Amino acid sequence: MSNKTESPSTDTVKNQADENSTALEAKSVPGLIKAKPYFCVIANPKKHGFEGTLEEIVNTIIERRIEGNPQRTCAVNYCISADGLRHLHAVFEKTRQ
Repeated sequence: MSNKTESPSTDTVKNQADENSTALEAKSVPGLIKAKPYFCVIANPKKHGFEGTLEEIVNTIIERRIEGNPQRTCAVNYCISADGLRHLHAVFEKTRQ
């Protein structure tokens, strides 16, 4: 008796992936608001001139990004890695119609 588990063939996996990804395909819809996001990681934000508490640094980046432009949005997360590296994960986006 063998303890090996059979893996599905490459074709089976590809077909399953195709079936699952169909629902995720982007569709062009007239009048739909579109946006182009940019994902950034900023290591050691204090070395780049950002000062204050964690919350103040995040709020400063958000304020600088938006700067009175209602089409700009962003999400910023301040992280400290297991090794102690302080860094930010940010997604910047500008919507357009």
